[in-house]
Amino acid sequence: MPRMQILNPLEREAFETPPMFTSVQRKQHFDFPVGVQRTAASLRTPANQLAFLLTCGYFAATKRFFPVQTFHPRDRGYVADHAGLGKEPIDLTLYDQQIMARHRAVILDYHGFRPFEAASCPGLLEEVARLVHAQLKPKVIFWRCVDVLVREKVEVSGYFRLAALILRAVNRRNWTLIATCERTLTPEMRARLDPLLTQEPAEAGGVPGRTTAYKLTGLKKFSQSTKPAKVKARVADLDLLAGLYHQLQPALTALVLTHEGIQYYAHSVLKADVFQLTRRRAGHRYLHLIAFLAHQYYRLQDNLVAVLLGTLQSFHNSALREHKEQCYLRRAQHALALQQLVGSFETGLAALTTIQAGSPINREILDHGRFKGVC
Repeated sequence: MPRMQILNPLEREAFETPPMFTSVQRKQHFDFPVGVQRTAASLRTPANQLAFLLTCGYFAATKRFFPVQTFHPRDRGYVADHAGLGKEPIDLTLYDQQIMARHRAVILDYHGFRPFEAASCPGLLEEVARLVHAQLKPKVIFWRCVDVLVREKVEVSGYFRLAALILRAVNRRNWTLIATCERTLTPEMRARLDPLLTQEPAEAGGVPGRTTAYKLTGLKKFSQSTKPAKVKARVADLDLLAGLYHQLQPALTALVLTHEGIQYYAHSVLKADVFQLTRRRAGHRYLHLIAFLAHQYYRLQDNLVAVLLGTLQSFHNSALREHKEQCYLRRAQHALALQQLVGSFETGLAALTTIQAGSPINREILDHGRFKGVC
């Protein structure tokens, strides 16, 4: 297995050096109890006193120890002034390794912590195994390890020891999965997986010597187009993936991969070239292919459902827009018909009014009606 880089160089440097305190934090962490001050005062040399106090302050803040050459000058000056060690620079290279080990044991005992030993912290090993099984990112596992050590009151180790612990757990998990693949894959299953990594000759009539693309390459990316030809091609891919998925279901069940685990191994295939996969051990290669096929089967279903929903939404919007346009047109036609009807009424009334006003017979009838009304 390749060496794993959990933290990048900047993150690793920040983890391996003491924190940069503000003035408030410096007062907080370097304000030592009387017992610690008496222990420091009993030491023989200023170098031992200063290194002991700095180590104690850094441990109170981070629950881990740092090399003396990484101690910050401001912290050194602050502690030296408050401990009454004088203004002269103190050479911390005179701090003996054996004395340092004894001082660290005293500091651990004072804070109620134990020295870091992976075997003596079963809670850490169980947590790492659980997180690796859940296929979390190594960086997440690393910081969870730090939290577990602090919770269990165990000294936080350096970067490389924790990284090695995580790498061993990852390797054990990988080898377990590879062994499961090799045990559960039948010859028929292998025969369905191997063609994904081979090229077939081009069809008759093509350019001599030219080959088609790998089947695996065609299954890596899915179009989002709603054109019938594109959708039909994706449906054919779904049929292929469905057949492979159902045939490989016993192996996938035996692997007991979480969704994150399937995604982790599938992304490795998505990023890798075919020749990189073919160079891997058979069990390792099959593990990645099974996870990849399951992941792409799920993705393509989501893809086609999204296309269906998008098409239905587009049809719904078009129907709604057409319905509104028809409503507006019918409303305009109704308004026009009503306007024409009102115009016809107005024309008829105007004609009647004209007839009534201009006819002598109509005036006599009107006058006779008024006379009867008076009588």
